[in-house]
Amino acid sequence: MIALLMLAAAVPPVPVPPPIVALPRVDPASSAPPVTFDVEVRAGGEVQWSGPMRVSGQSPASFSRNKSDAAEALCPSPVYPGASARTSLSVTLTSRRVAPDRIGYNLRVSWDRPGPVADACLAPQSTRTVALTQNVAIEPGQSVTVNGDGGLSVTLRRR
Repeated sequence: MIALLMLAAAVPPVPVPPPIVALPRVDPASSAPPVTFDVEVRAGGEVQWSGPMRVSGQSPASFSRNKSDAAEALCPSPVYPGASARTSLSVTLTSRRVAPDRIGYNLRVSWDRPGPVADACLAPQSTRTVALTQNVAIEPGQSVTVNGDGGLSVTLRRR
């Protein structure tokens, strides 16, 4: 018994590692306060839409509009009765982390419009589509304009 006690005293104790503590990872984009932007979308030589958009963390802001009208051209029957001219606009703004302590924003815009009137009787459902996707870093009070194809431009002003 004494031999066992002496042997136990000679063997150093095995150190117990500290417990693993998992802390929740906080994404700055998900915990950021709401941010409001004044947005203006221009295309076809005119303002297509303007208004405020507010993003917060992982909650994006979005706007969409769809419109359908009778076709501009008067086509002889029986060419596509009920043909229509369709337009649509979609704007989405999402916050995203660009650095451990900085938040940026992702802008996505899509604009659809009818094809030329010359196509109306031959292909009344023709459309033209322009889309853009752009990441922007924008500080309070700053504005940025993003230009796409076909005269599409979007101006963001952060409040």
